[in-house]
Amino acid sequence: MTKKLMMMVVAALAAAFGAWAETWTDPDTGYTWTYSINGDTAEIYNSGSAAISPKPTGAVTIPSTLGGKPVTSIGGSVFSGCSGLTGVTIPDSVTSIEDWAFYGCSGLTNVHISDLAKWCGISFDGSYANPLYYAHNLYLNGEKVADLVIPDGVTSIGNSAFYNCSGLTSVTIPDSVTSIGVRAFYNCSGLTSVHITDLAKWCVISFYESSANPLYYAHNLYLNGEKVA
Repeated sequence: MTKKLMMMVVAALAAAFGAWAETWTDPDTGYTWTYSINGDTAEIYNSGSAAISPKPTGAVTIPSTLGGKPVTSIGGSVFSGCSGLTGVTIPDSVTSIEDWAFYGCSGLTNVHISDLAKWCGISFDGSYANPLYYAHNLYLNGEKVADLVIPDGVTSIGNSAFYNCSGLTSVTIPDSVTSIGVRAFYNCSGLTSVHITDLAKWCVISFYESSANPLYYAHNLYLNGEKVA
């Protein structure tokens, strides 16, 4: 291969990924993460062999920065097949997770976050993008979430946000919410109550399909603490 041709191939690969592929090894865990820098952000992605080496087991904390840039995206199939993964911590910086990212992570039992509003805004590109598909239990700042209170100011709950989160027993929806995405509360079978404070605003929420509405499972609506009968 000539030098000119090699440079053309490298340029094409850089354009395809939007940045150079790089790696970082965590000195505490020994895991090596593959990532790319895209402008001012970083993405963890599957380079064709593995996004994390060796294949992670137990509880894993996804880095909030790589290459000095905030990690905003977790690529497709990044954790695919990691059946030994038991827990995962998602940093607040993440705004999108591609489909199949957690496919086959059947050992997951818990997902940890520190900002519920940001979690509601993550773009999950399919059901296997959300680790709750297997984990069923969400932890906020170390506390298991059973009574879910969506923060005031949140206007949209994204697609698959609480997919398979059967550990939820109640959810409070603030007046600020105007839309709830596809499968947002799919299989939240533990829900028994939904709490609101403004019935008129509840009536105009855009529910993208039946399992976007937590009442699909909860069956009971509470208005300012009083059960609506």
